[in-house]
Amino acid sequence: MIYNGELSNKDVDKFSYLNLPLSWIREESSGELIRGDELTKNFYLMSFRTQDFQTLDENDVAFLLNRSKYNTNNYFIINENLNVIDIVNWIQIEPWRHFSGVLDCNKRISKILDSEKILIYMRAR
Repeated sequence: MIYNGELSNKDVDKFSYLNLPLSWIREESSGELIRGDELTKNFYLMSFRTQDFQTLDENDVAFLLNRSKYNTNNYFIINENLNVIDIVNWIQIEPWRHFSGVLDCNKRISKILDSEKILIYMRAR
């Protein structure tokens, strides 16, 4: 699943599509840990000056793709607008849009927000 198609993530609108969903999850999460890709995490940290957002790691990706049963994180940001996803240690994986069916079938997570480009999942309780 490691991916390096030499694609870049460019957006003429300067990733403004992130503002509303990230503001919403900031309020919804009440300080609980949020995980997402490197670009989305850094946009969040620069916007809100907080440390409650971490980069997805291999275990998070395995959990989201229903290849692992256990994960302690509560919120996952899926940025479907990106051409390449950078997770921890700058490992690149295929875009999330290639895995939408797998995410939707994973009974361990629930989609709590869908803004077309940004999906937010919560670990099922």
